[in-house]
Amino acid sequence: MSTETSATVPTPAHEPSAGDPHTAHDRLRTDLARIWGDVLGTGPVDATADFTELGGNSLPAAQIAARVRTRLGTHVSVAELFEHGTVTALARLRADRPRDTGDALPPVTPAPGDGPLLAPAQRRLWFLDQLSPAAGTAYNVPALTRLRGPLDTTALDAAWQDVVDRHEQLRTVFTFTGGVLHAEPTDSRAGLDLVDLTGHPNPYGHGLRAADERAARLGLPVKSLFLAAHARALAELTASERTVTAVQVNGRLEEPGSDRVLGLLLNMVPLHLTAGGTWAELAGAAFDAERERQPYRRYPLAALLQLTGGGTPLFNVAFNYTDFHVFDELAALRAISPRDWWFSDQHSFPLMVEITRTPHTGRRALAVTLGAGSPYAATGARLMLHALHAVAADPHATVSPTDSPTEVTEPRR
Repeated sequence: MSTETSATVPTPAHEPSAGDPHTAHDRLRTDLARIWGDVLGTGPVDATADFTELGGNSLPAAQIAARVRTRLGTHVSVAELFEHGTVTALARLRADRPRDTGDALPPVTPAPGDGPLLAPAQRRLWFLDQLSPAAGTAYNVPALTRLRGPLDTTALDAAWQDVVDRHEQLRTVFTFTGGVLHAEPTDSRAGLDLVDLTGHPNPYGHGLRAADERAARLGLPVKSLFLAAHARALAELTASERTVTAVQVNGRLEEPGSDRVLGLLLNMVPLHLTAGGTWAELAGAAFDAERERQPYRRYPLAALLQLTGGGTPLFNVAFNYTDFHVFDELAALRAISPRDWWFSDQHSFPLMVEITRTPHTGRRALAVTLGAGSPYAATGARLMLHALHAVAADPHATVSPTDSPTEVTEPRR
């Protein structure tokens, strides 16, 4: 089935008529198609349509896995969803397996003591902050939006305080007592500082409009194209086609409501790519490499570094792709609505490449940020832009070195 058919005119998975044999496989396939459609917002999907072509990524994959478990009584992992890719293949995999019985996680109840222990990623951030407080390693992720409509600052402050009151994670501090780190909630009020930036210049980043179309033709998620471009830029930066980069991954549990849990749920996993062949082949290799690492996405980076001896760093470069599609719903607000968005992040890598899909518009923004003292400031961003232009121009062309990276200019918006 062509991508165009599955993307624009989805055919419902097989619905047996009254005279058809209603097998367990038929029912499972139909139920899976409905669950996919509910989560992806498409309605029942074609049984042969690929999950990534339908816009699937790690967050809806976790939601689908949770709903399959609660509604159908069978377990589907995020890794299996990416590996098998279609409703038909997934139904075939699960049809002969027994229903889950009694495997649901027990209710979570607060434990007595001095507060919960920190996750490995939280301990790492705390250590970096203690090592160099002036470096600003606190985990702050700024998000900016341009609002249209009258802004009631009193109502905004009240809403902000209400959110902080309801979510303990937003008012938690780290305490170090008796040689042990704990997370301790506070009752402090979350002040909202308002600064009027009206009239300041627009900081919007670079976009790449052709990425979605190219990815759909290749039957790959758009993230794989960006990861391919990143690998090629890294290959030229290091003068080696064998590249290693850290990829930020989502470690949410495959349980109902996990998409609404607040906390530090991200992790970094190493990914090896040989940046050769055609762009399509490189993007396919990036997709396969990510899929193979799905089962290990929750393995703490700190534990991985300990296994390797903690000597030479596993990687000095990191890649992150984000799609805040849940913010799209805010466009329906009438009195006041967000229009443009900008996101940033703090990190301790010499080079960090981030691609962000902006809500409402669907445009992608590229941010290449450098650590203090990094020698790559002159060429890092230009090499990435050159690779993005090349993969968008002809994904079936052979990957080739940049002739003159210093001549790459900002793409037109």
